[in-house]
Order: sequence, then C-alpha cells, then structure tokens
Amino acid sequence: MTVVQKHRSFRFGSPEGLLSSQMAELIRSFHAPAKKAEGRLTGRVQVQTCQLERIGPVMIKTYFRGGLLRHINKRTYLGLGRARSRAEFEMLQRVRQIGINAPEPVAYAVQGRLLYRAWLITKQIPGAVPLSELSFTDPATAQSVLPSVAEQIRILACRGIHHVDLHPGNVLLDARGRAFFIDFDRARGRVRSQRRLFRRYAQRWKRAADKYGLPGFVREALSGHDPG
Repeated sequence: MTVVQKHRSFRFGSPEGLLSSQMAELIRSFHAPAKKAEGRLTGRVQVQTCQLERIGPVMIKTYFRGGLLRHINKRTYLGLGRARSRAEFEMLQRVRQIGINAPEPVAYAVQGRLLYRAWLITKQIPGAVPLSELSFTDPATAQSVLPSVAEQIRILACRGIHHVDLHPGNVLLDARGRAFFIDFDRARGRVRSQRRLFRRYAQRWKRAADKYGLPGFVREALSGHDPG
C-alpha cells in the first residue's frame, strides 16, 4: 500500500506517509544542485543527499531527460501514465520482495500534472562503491561478490523483470560487501522468455565491460548462470 499526500505543489507517495516536516525538508533538497556520480560507468543519474528526520540519510534521485530532448526540456516529462519516479518506486518494492538487494524506497515525489518533474527518495547505502570501480581498486572483493551478483540477475530473469540498463556501474557494494542493484528506471516486469532475457542481460553486461575496459573476471561474471 502506498500513502499519497500533497504538500504545497508536490505530491508524495510513501509506504506509511511522511511528516509535513519531512516533506518540507525534501522539497528544500529538490532545489539544491544535483551531483553527477563520478568514476567509470556511472551513467547520467544525478543525486542529492539529505538527512531526513526519523529516517536518516537518504539519496534523492532527480529525473533528467536523455537523448536529443534534453537540449529542449531537460527536467519536465509529459504526464501520460505513471510518473517515472512512481514507477521506479513500485519496481524497487517489487524486486525487494523477491529477494533482490536494492535500495529501500522511502518515497517518490511529483510536481505538476500535464507536465511534471519527478524525484525518487531511497535510503542511503552505507559506504557504497560501484562494482565497476571496485574491480580496479579492490579486485579480490569485487571477484568474491560476483556469484551473488550473477544469482540475483538470474532471479530477475526468472521473474521476467527487465532492468534495461544493468551493467557493473549499476551494482553497488556496501560497507559489508553486499551487492545492491540500482537504477530501475523504465524497468519492465512481464518479459516471458527467461533465457532470452538472461542473454540480453549478459550481452549488455559484456558490452559495458568491453567499452570501459573492465577486468575479464567482471566481463565473464554471468557465464554459466543461464537459467535452465
């Protein structure tokens, strides 16, 4: 169940509802400059951090357009169907329910209706480092977590969930060495062919590893894990 609330010109959705003070703090953070992640294969995602009352440190993802449209209208989307932030919020809830390590969704926010802007709020992952970076700075740790990464990708494929941009930069290792999957924006949840989906995952993974010169053990992480 998602509780939908209004605060000023914003609509928030969250599992149990937010305090007015929490929504006000988030709105202040929405207007702060977003920072693009640094390092290899970190994508276009831009985030802010915020210390949220009664919840703790959270990450705020601001949705930006890609492609040619970003030169015309960078942050506004046409309000047809579910907002991007709501869709990713609900997908995070879904994948966590099937045992995938993903950030805990705190809330989503939308401003506007016909044309809207969107944000996703998740709990911060302590000490998070992208697998793509760790494969160079601490290859032993990176290699040790790859069986878990491959198994979770196999589960996604078996459940027909297509993460459209799954690569080593969208896998984060926390301070305890656990792998978390991020950036489920535009993910689809009703893909029928498990083996075909897993092959698409493996092809996308290898292309990214080749493009950014990641170590061979990362490139071959999904080999031999194809669903039977």
